[in-house]
Amino acid sequence: MIVVPIVISTLVVGIAGVGDAKQLGWIGAKTIIYFEVITTVAIVLGITLANVFQPGTGIDMSQLAAVDISKYQNTTAEVQSHAHGLMGTILSLVPTNIVASMAKGDMLPIIFFSVLFGLGPLLAAGDPP
Repeated sequence: MIVVPIVISTLVVGIAGVGDAKQLGWIGAKTIIYFEVITTVAIVLGITLANVFQPGTGIDMSQLAAVDISKYQNTTAEVQSHAHGLMGTILSLVPTNIVASMAKGDMLPIIFFSVLFGLGPLLAAGDPP
């Protein structure tokens, strides 16, 4: 749980310390582009290495022992009961209780809250009307 205060303080101070919303947008765009490029490189590398080395070839499936999977049925039912997909992820972004999210260590709502909390001082630092 030591990660939660580090993430919150880093995001809030980092976003509020940028000083300019336009510069923050450019930093965000560069971050998204970097993430997409690195993810694409990892996917291409993984697919290439899997095709070159062909993991799993040569394993005799008849030699493998049969495993009783009945102990996993409860876990499967629990996972299926949760909302999945894009809409579930979007709805889970906004925390209903930020303190409960911090206690549980739910990082996605904590990051969303911290970004909004850091945008407040950044946008309020403009010239008064």
